[in-house]
Amino acid sequence: MARKILFVIHGIAQRAPDDATDKPRVAADGWHIDLIHNFIALAGKHAPGVDIGLNPGLDGVKIVPLSYCDLLIEQLERWDSLGDKNVADAVAKQFPGVPAELVNVLRDISTADAPYFWKGGVDILLYRVFNDAAIRSHVRSQVTRALFDNAVNGVLPSCGFITHSMGTAVMHDVLAEIFANPQEFGGFVNMDIDIYVSLANVSKVLENVANPQKSPVRPFGAPGIGRARCRSFVNAHHDSDPVPFLGLFKPDWDTATTPYRDVRIERIKEPNTHSYQRYLENPRVWVPIFRTLLETSISKQQADDLIAEYDATPAAACPQALDDLCQAVKGIAEAWKNRAGAVGTWQFVVELTKARRVIDEARQQCFGPGGGLGSVI
Repeated sequence: MARKILFVIHGIAQRAPDDATDKPRVAADGWHIDLIHNFIALAGKHAPGVDIGLNPGLDGVKIVPLSYCDLLIEQLERWDSLGDKNVADAVAKQFPGVPAELVNVLRDISTADAPYFWKGGVDILLYRVFNDAAIRSHVRSQVTRALFDNAVNGVLPSCGFITHSMGTAVMHDVLAEIFANPQEFGGFVNMDIDIYVSLANVSKVLENVANPQKSPVRPFGAPGIGRARCRSFVNAHHDSDPVPFLGLFKPDWDTATTPYRDVRIERIKEPNTHSYQRYLENPRVWVPIFRTLLETSISKQQADDLIAEYDATPAAACPQALDDLCQAVKGIAEAWKNRAGAVGTWQFVVELTKARRVIDEARQQCFGPGGGLGSVI
């Protein structure tokens, strides 16, 4: 039995290779490989005494990758007009019950932007609008199974969560639903969360089960509804990542009186500023995880030195591309801030699709035609 569980959940755009025979299973089983390999390598360097991995010993920290991309890919495989350049008409055909005014929002996705919708934006619609309950149930079963399998005499192991992009919304909704229904979920409502990490949080704009800025999935001492469940909460966002600007997650939690840390990242190392790996390799993010879940002693001076060392590593050798990206993101953020009319999932999907194209174009400008987004966003 592992002593602690570290759950890691993905965001959008997890896909399998074209030649995979079982694309849903291959994507679900493989999305985490590089991410977790690199995280374990960090632990080996900075927390060598901690037994952490996918299959640790009895007193170790078990990493459990969570997935829901398999359900999304299954849906996409049944979509006859998958890849259609006319996104709005393709959605209307697949889901004829959707009101025309919502479909019309998608008409702002150009034919040039359409590939970025099918490689990511569509995931948000499939979750938030059409399959939220099924996806929550799917992820919840993975969480409860891991906790149950590692319980000792009915006592659940303490745990942590690392979430990214749309995964911040999915994971919040799963936990908020569990905490709100003790009669249905029994002892699982008492799970002990050492740390909750959100990277490029979009849970507010995709608000579903509960307001993520008021729900129990918040740090101890923060105002809200129901008992706060997180001993520590880290929210990280990059100044040149357009997604957090669109995500609207700005809780009024006091960093002086609650274990909440709002991590603002300014230094840009490469155009994919939304990359899960880039967020997680930053010591501003992993040091709090090591201190809490891994119980590793890292002093403030040591943390400052690690951050300075990380920041000093050279950026990609394409300063013009990086500068162009920064300016483009500023424009996206300003336009979103000054938007007119109601904002919801459909508007978010349109703007996210455009933002993905901006990042991809910067990567191609930086690394050449083969340097696109791939599956790293």
